[in-house]
Amino acid sequence: MIGWDIGGAHVKAAVINPAGEIIAVYQQPCPLWKGLDQLQCAATCIIQEASGAHYCHAITMTGELVDLFEHRQDGVKQIIDTMTTLLPQRRCLIFAGIEGFLESDQVEVSHYQAIASANWLASASFAAQKVGSGLFVDIGSTTTDILLLNDGKVLAQGYTDYQRLLSRELIYTGIVRTAVMAVAQTARDQDQEIGIMAEYFATMADVYRVTGELNELHDQTETADGAEKTIIASARRLSRMIGSDFFPEELPRWRQFAENIRAQQLQKIQRGCEYRIQNATTLKNKPMIQVVYEQAVKQGGGGRHPGQSRLHVHRAHHGEHAGSVCVRTGQGFDQRAADSDHGQAAQRARLLSGLAAMRFAVPQVYCFEKLRIGKSTDIDPPKCIFTDYALPLISSDKSPRHSICDILCH
Repeated sequence: MIGWDIGGAHVKAAVINPAGEIIAVYQQPCPLWKGLDQLQCAATCIIQEASGAHYCHAITMTGELVDLFEHRQDGVKQIIDTMTTLLPQRRCLIFAGIEGFLESDQVEVSHYQAIASANWLASASFAAQKVGSGLFVDIGSTTTDILLLNDGKVLAQGYTDYQRLLSRELIYTGIVRTAVMAVAQTARDQDQEIGIMAEYFATMADVYRVTGELNELHDQTETADGAEKTIIASARRLSRMIGSDFFPEELPRWRQFAENIRAQQLQKIQRGCEYRIQNATTLKNKPMIQVVYEQAVKQGGGGRHPGQSRLHVHRAHHGEHAGSVCVRTGQGFDQRAADSDHGQAAQRARLLSGLAAMRFAVPQVYCFEKLRIGKSTDIDPPKCIFTDYALPLISSDKSPRHSICDILCH
């Protein structure tokens, strides 16, 4: 089976074998706003790389939102038509959110709204099946999803992008494509606060490249000025945000500037997490675990990564965190439904795992003890799952910087 996530900037795909093991994860750049030929090219590259004639395909999407299409329904229709044309005589299932999976020839106009931008629900539903209850935080190249999970279900307030922006379950900020001007209006430079230009001079990829945290495999997007992807070039782009010239000997200055922008983005995500769990009494007394994923893809093509192609979900059995769910690589991963080895539940779980696998690739696990909400209220922390591009926002043991979980925990 191949699970597809058709985005507006990337196409992601994950291959799982009959045993439910992830055997390959792919990502291709796909600037869909430039035309459907971009999707055709990206998907064809992945199909050729996967080289399997008998795969079943499960498809979810967010690309219908790009301004190539007249409206979202038009986007859903054209994306489905394109993918089914590329996959003739193969079984294609379309993820329609709360309506579940539909055979491609069963999709009707009335389903389009449920299909549009439903990839977050596929990932969150899969996580809910595995961890039960917690806080799901999916940080991508462009957006962040923050969702409550309880007793194996996703407690979503909104389902469309509009509804989710209102509920703050969708925050339009990410690690690569987000413009710096969308993250901060002012910043600290040389111990002074200065306004930031509302110009597309730099992106958050530049910020995380300058701080030394960006995995270059994640950045498949053109730079703001079309120039190279180096620390010096990124620092130069950042200097333009405050109308300053860049001199190589001043690189430490721009590292500090990047750190300040980084902190502001982190605070934005932190506020979203706090907003979601303030009144979440269902999460009280739940152990907290943060699972960080970086995508296992190769720049420009993707491919299989020996030793990193399988995931295993198991229970932690140490200290007070016993009972929390950890995810590690290198062992077999049974992706069938937790309580069912057959029938529709198992099939649905495998489909969800295929769609979710693009985000669940190479994990590292961090556990925390206490979560502080606001300035004075302490509650026992929930499980907290961070996915995808979250790694730059998570402090490693070697990093003195505050991460999103450092702030949430302290």
